Amino acid sequence: MISDVNSYQQHLVGFCSILSQKLRNYRDAERRLDRFLSTGFNVFRLIQPDENLLSDIIADLLDPAGSHGQECAFLNSFLNLVEQHELLGRRPTAVVREGATGYIERSYRRIDVTLDFGDFGLGIENKPWAGDQPEQLNDYHSDFTKKYDTRFCLVYITPNGRRPSSMADPLIEDLIRNHRLRLVSYRPDLEQWLQTCCQLCSSDKFRWFLRDFADHIVERFPISPIMGANDDRIE
Repeated sequence: MISDVNSYQQHLVGFCSILSQKLRNYRDAERRLDRFLSTGFNVFRLIQPDENLLSDIIADLLDPAGSHGQECAFLNSFLNLVEQHELLGRRPTAVVREGATGYIERSYRRIDVTLDFGDFGLGIENKPWAGDQPEQLNDYHSDFTKKYDTRFCLVYITPNGRRPSSMADPLIEDLIRNHRLRLVSYRPDLEQWLQTCCQLCSSDKFRWFLRDFADHIVERFPISPIMGANDDRIE
């Protein structure tokens, strides 16, 4: 019995010694590579974007005239994500940040991003951390209905794709069924969208930005091992 314990301890010490050497070798190789690749750098760790900056970035990615220079590539990928295939290939007449709701009494409402296609409106409300204000999504729905009739889609972005608390379930279900509301998660939906954008991007410089953004989403929005990313969603 004692000999078995001693043998086990010797094997364990040997294994730990090999593992320690491999770890040292890995760290040495990483230090050499970092001179050229900077593997530990992520611009989002420096800027720590809040909700407004995240919305600014999303709006720029969706704008064919955005700083990325990729025209409609990222927008078309997003339109596929939210199942608005009839808009593929079209350019919005305007991409507006915090557009005021001009068709309802509560005119102080401002939806985060609006893509105006003239005869169709795509409204994006970004909720990475905050909850809804009272009647918020109902107000956006009323405003877009008055402006676009039935030709609109509201995109509600949250960490796990949850449903809005400021809209009744029967209306949510009706809007989803008619493709006028999409519940989008940071993970996996936006993460996968950014990975697709990386594949579509022809600019090496901007591709690194997209990778940093995707990595930032993974760090800031971990998926619970108990509840998956889509558990609160209505399909």
